[in-house]
Amino acid sequence: MSDPLSRYAFLPWARRGIAAKIEELENLGNFATPPAGGWTIERAVVDVVANISASKGATNFADSVTQQVSLVAPGDITSLNTAVIVKTEPKNGITNFLPNYFPYIEFYEEDLPWKYSPAKANNHQLRPWIMLLALKEDEFKNDTGIMGALPSIQILPLATDPSGTTGAQSGALPTVAELWAWAHVHLNGDLDSTDLLSPDNANDVNTALDRFRQLVDSNPDRAYSRIICPRKLEPFTTYYCFLVPTYETGRLAGLGAEESVIQTHKAQEPSFGIAHLNDEGHLPYVDHFPVYFQWQFMTGKEGDFETLVRKLKPREVDPKVGTREMDIQQPGMNVNFGAGPVFNNGILMLEGAVLPPGTYNTRLPYPWSVAASSTAYRKKLAGLVNLGEDMMEATFPPALVQPYTTNPYGYTDPLPDIKDDPLIVPDLYGRWHALTRKLDASDTALNNNNSWLYELNLDPRSRAVAGVGVKYVKKRQEEIMDKAWGQLGEVIEANRKLKWGQHAQQVSNAGYNKHLKNQPAEQKAAIGNKMFRKVKSGSVTAFKKMEDSAVPDALYSYAYRKVERPNGPVMKRLDPAKTIFKQNSLRINLANNVFPAVAPKTVSSLQSVLTVDKISVDVEIVSNYKVASAMFAPTNPGNISFKEVADFESESRFQTAVMKYNDYFESTNWQGIPAVASLDVNALSTDVIAAINPIFTIAAKVYGQLQFMPGYTMPPADKIVPVMAYPVFNTPTYQSVVDLGVDYFCPNLGLIPKDTITLVESNQRFIEAFMVGLNHETGRELLWREFPTDQRGSYFRQFWDSSDAVNTGGLSDVAQAEQNLDIKKIHEWPTNSTLGTHSARVGMSTPNPLILVIRGELLNRFPDTVIYAQRAAFNGSDTQAQRLLGTDLKYPLFSAHISPDLTFIGFDLTAAAARGNRDGTPPDPGWFFVIQERPGEIRFGLDTDTSATAPRTWNDLSQGNAAFRLSYLNATNNAVVPTDDTINGKHIPWGFNSTNMAEILYQNPVLLAVHADDMLP
Repeated sequence: MSDPLSRYAFLPWARRGIAAKIEELENLGNFATPPAGGWTIERAVVDVVANISASKGATNFADSVTQQVSLVAPGDITSLNTAVIVKTEPKNGITNFLPNYFPYIEFYEEDLPWKYSPAKANNHQLRPWIMLLALKEDEFKNDTGIMGALPSIQILPLATDPSGTTGAQSGALPTVAELWAWAHVHLNGDLDSTDLLSPDNANDVNTALDRFRQLVDSNPDRAYSRIICPRKLEPFTTYYCFLVPTYETGRLAGLGAEESVIQTHKAQEPSFGIAHLNDEGHLPYVDHFPVYFQWQFMTGKEGDFETLVRKLKPREVDPKVGTREMDIQQPGMNVNFGAGPVFNNGILMLEGAVLPPGTYNTRLPYPWSVAASSTAYRKKLAGLVNLGEDMMEATFPPALVQPYTTNPYGYTDPLPDIKDDPLIVPDLYGRWHALTRKLDASDTALNNNNSWLYELNLDPRSRAVAGVGVKYVKKRQEEIMDKAWGQLGEVIEANRKLKWGQHAQQVSNAGYNKHLKNQPAEQKAAIGNKMFRKVKSGSVTAFKKMEDSAVPDALYSYAYRKVERPNGPVMKRLDPAKTIFKQNSLRINLANNVFPAVAPKTVSSLQSVLTVDKISVDVEIVSNYKVASAMFAPTNPGNISFKEVADFESESRFQTAVMKYNDYFESTNWQGIPAVASLDVNALSTDVIAAINPIFTIAAKVYGQLQFMPGYTMPPADKIVPVMAYPVFNTPTYQSVVDLGVDYFCPNLGLIPKDTITLVESNQRFIEAFMVGLNHETGRELLWREFPTDQRGSYFRQFWDSSDAVNTGGLSDVAQAEQNLDIKKIHEWPTNSTLGTHSARVGMSTPNPLILVIRGELLNRFPDTVIYAQRAAFNGSDTQAQRLLGTDLKYPLFSAHISPDLTFIGFDLTAAAARGNRDGTPPDPGWFFVIQERPGEIRFGLDTDTSATAPRTWNDLSQGNAAFRLSYLNATNNAVVPTDDTINGKHIPWGFNSTNMAEILYQNPVLLAVHADDMLP
């Protein structure tokens, strides 16, 4: 089992093989103090000593030979296998790279950046032989001609550079002496599990290196190398990254220069920072650089995750959010508040999809008042809703229409003519789901009926919300129907088969009733005899019953039925008074074991004398045998007895043979022939005729050819009806409300300030009212478009977006999908239930879950942010101290996003549970809401703060307080000194080595935890 990758570790450089024996120290581009013997030219060299030993007899000889060997150097590299490049950050073509981060490139080989460096590390610092540049479009030109084996660019001086600056000295290039700081080895693992090792202690360094070798030997993929470009990037700018040579010999070799030109340069001479030589041999290569690898990207808007999440402030939601006033005094069509005390001046509060925590139950329940004016209002509204049905029944009293005749939609025609005119009245929302045509408009029903159907249609607060669903369908009807027809699939073909089945069923049934159903029982059995083997009569088949009776099969054959036809030639010749062959009579008698009398059979007594003439000598004795009487009396087998006769040998043998036959039929072995069972022809014919009834057989045949979705309710067995399939739309419908207007979704949402994190509650009552209106109008539209539906389908059941909900209960995909829906099927809602009680999210602590609201740029810029609720924990026994993060987690149930910057995330929590109670028994710490940057990509960079105040810790290092030289970070030792320069308890000074620089610039994932108590009133 491999060790867990608990931490990252960085090393300043790595070398393998003979390159580790280079003795010339890294000079960082400073050639002022040459070593003894001078600076190495073109290639690094090492002294290789060969020890020679020999012996002759007892004499041993020893000697050594020293040879100076030149190593492969940057001047020998004219290409780079791009397979060693495992990653670039950002990826090629990215258009929104954060400008406070630094681009980098990674290599699979952990020693690649230093493999050809011609020097030995000096104070933990060693320049890589390649470097990474990030240049803007006006800082370079692509070479159009071929200069060498590699593509190349010409670097241009900046407009801000001093006069006479060459491309090699451009301000767009880093500092030569600081290239060591931007290359390092990355290890996925921990080199110091004790956090006690010091980089200044040689023994500690060796311990860490031993650990490094162990980890890499166990898994070579743990370690790789990285080169960073520490340039300060500008927002909304395109940059081109180039991997180019650090040393002059590598630059010239890559450009195709002659060996004679290359070998004039020192091995450590940098490729930039000073003007290039411009003599005859060097002139073509001045300011040109070969490119081993390149990619491009574009920066986006400023602001990283940490910056944006720090902007969020926890606030209590304004109590006005989620509601607005609705005046119901004069809605029209004379449905107005009438005489009597006017309740609250005719003002009700219209709710949205979310409400401030704890306010769901503060709304006045339906009916909101039993005052006379309120009752009269609902009575008028019920009468108006019922008016269409009343007129169709033509049983309404004359006074019924009068309240509605003083408006533009009223009628002034004579009463008898009104019923023939079309009348457009408000819908009875949910009528098809509830199978209710009219509302009970009596005072008792209006004041005591808490049914969701009455609340939805007679409470203006809910009726208005249902109307929003209707409005959306009318606005998007073409889109909805396109999706509906797209889902219909094979339903049309199935209905075509069903219609043909209906036709076949009716035609066959007509023939069945006319020619078979009313026939006599025996005749029906005879006609249906072909089905005997396939039809059961009782527990056995009809054929088995027939076989066990005395009726032979032949009597039910076509040939016999042809003979016994009443008007057939045979029956016409018989005397009806005497013959037993009347139609069906023979079968009936045989079935009932009633047979006509016949003369009994008699057994011959064999009294005559038989004389046998002599045939031969062999049978001579036999010829003298006279049969005077029967040898044995005829009787049943098993009871044979012989009479006394002369003792002839032949007779004895005959008797012996007969007795063996007789023994077989002894009474103990003899099974008498069972009595023949009678046959109930009436029952048989009833079973057969019922089984071949085409009403059932054709229906079974047709439905057997079709395949239905799980949950489809089959019609009665004797019915063939078209499939009333309905489309299912899993699209979250909250967006449809928002599209009609944000105030429809949540009134006063603008009262939530920018950069706010707060809490609200879902309003299940609003969701159900809206969904009924949406489904009601969708059913009407489907019917209008001749879609096969009975208008009772729950086409929409998803209000919130549950696509990212986590299946923590181990449910099947089907069960999880059902669990994520916001309402149960509407036709299954109990009649006496109220709005807000039909959530499909069973097992939750509340039908109105708590919703975390985030308003700001954070989730627009970082949509993959991880958000969850985490139970708090007390710090020991002190329940009043700052609470800590516990272990229990709750993941989001659903989410919603409203442009440009609002996001809603729902959790299975109540406001009381989330707040907790420090003083409860037992104390309850409540819950934190956590916003976490998704761990993943490794990033190096600075915070976006522009303040020049010295950082408190390295985590506070920003673009404002970091040290820059032109546009590149300044890696000079101690150029930046924070108040606390430790990381994980270790002293990490700026500019010590590339490991320190990597640890300082590494951007840790950010986590913000806000307790619910900070967001609740």
